[in-house]
This record gives sequence, structure tokens and C-alpha cells, in this order.
Amino acid sequence: MRIAIDVNGVLRDTIGKFKQLYEKHLIDGYQGEFTNPTYIMDLSGNTEVELLPEPFEYKVLSSVNSLDLQSHFAFQNKEEYYSFMYEEYCMELFGHTPSTEMTTFNDLNEIYVNYRDKVDFIIISDEIGKSKPATLFFLSKFGCELEKILF
Repeated sequence: MRIAIDVNGVLRDTIGKFKQLYEKHLIDGYQGEFTNPTYIMDLSGNTEVELLPEPFEYKVLSSVNSLDLQSHFAFQNKEEYYSFMYEEYCMELFGHTPSTEMTTFNDLNEIYVNYRDKVDFIIISDEIGKSKPATLFFLSKFGCELEKILF
């Protein structure tokens, strides 16, 4: 028999950490480029005034009920979303995230030790780029004893 265990949402509280980072760095920490309405005036005698565009508003769009986080959090585009996840906050999101429960890895290691001769345990995760080493760091940080990991 083979049992696969997903990292995101089962072992790691990825959604909770994503929400925390999003609120801290994009909502609370967002320093908009334009805090007050800014006007551009042409000194050549033209009396028309051009208003600069409003800054993008980062906000939580809906309660999170899936791993498609882009549909629950406002981003300007897909590139910004991927940059947030896999470049700017990759280690914080995938490596320094807490486990879903306090005893998750104690229970997992105990099950593994008791059944490793009868069951083929595999940890699976849908990761790209730098999130792979961050996930390996997460697993090692909590002392995961399972031997097979599949990205």
C-alpha cells in the first residue's frame, strides 16, 4: 500500500502564513506611491489638469477555501503574485511556516516508524523554483523522518 501526504494544508499552514505575510507587507506596510491626489500641470500655458491614477488597493477578496490564493487576495497581475510567493517571501512562506498542529510531526513520525515496513509513505508537494529548498528546510526543521519526497 502507498500513502501520499501533501505538505500544503496538511503538514504546513501555508494559507495562514500567506495571509499573515500579505496583510503585513501589502496591506499594513503598503506605502502607496501617491498618498494624496497629485496633479501634473503643463507650464506652457495649457490650463488642463491631469490627475494621476489611483494607487492599487491590496485587500483580501474573499475567505480562503482553496489553494488558488490569487483568487482570494488582490494582486495587480500574475507576475506580482508569483513574485510575492516565489521570490520576495519564498523562504518565509514555505520554510518558516508553522505546522498545522503542534504535534503534527510527532504523530507523523510515530505512524511512519510503526508502519514503514507495510506502507510506502511519500510526501508530495506542488512546488516550483526556490520553494523546493524552502520546503525541504521546513521538513527538516520539524524533524520529518519520511524518506520519500516528491515535488
